[in-house]
Amino acid sequence: SDLLAAAKNVRAPLPDVMIVPRNRLLLWFAVVVLPFSLLGAVEPAAAGISLAAIGGLLVLALADAAGCRATLAGISLQLPEVARMSKDREAKLEVRIRNEHWRPKNLRLALALPREIESPQEDAWVALPRDSEWSRLTWPCLPRKRGNYQLESAYLEADSPLGFWGARREVPVRSDLRVYPDLFTERRS
Repeated sequence: SDLLAAAKNVRAPLPDVMIVPRNRLLLWFAVVVLPFSLLGAVEPAAAGISLAAIGGLLVLALADAAGCRATLAGISLQLPEVARMSKDREAKLEVRIRNEHWRPKNLRLALALPREIESPQEDAWVALPRDSEWSRLTWPCLPRKRGNYQLESAYLEADSPLGFWGARREVPVRSDLRVYPDLFTERRS
């Protein structure tokens, strides 16, 4: 995995993390910035207090954004090298999540399944437990067309330390999805 260092003493650079604002940031913006900017505009004597409140929120939001890069550090995914499925029959894909730091964390997970393999869920919320390195999740899917498909990426999302931002990252995975004809249905015919 690209998250693991090649040697114990060498640290790999953190992969690209995209941050997106959460509702909590928008709420605090509405609670702090809008009223204090109005107060500062209406009452010039309160301009200093207004600037301090707005600046305080800005500093908190920027500090939270800076801490957001490390939110997904140490999280990696493992899928089976080969997953065999039958066309038009429900299957389950086993996803193993590695939490190197053994800290509890809530993650949002999405798999980039090929178009020919449907899933009733677009994403899943996963609660990683404390004091456990590995967690397991089964992902339901329904193959609609025979063939050999590659699953090469998954997407993770987690909240920043203060919850103002969401950290999103693409995680490379490698799984060969093989869809065979449904012999059970063909035998009945």
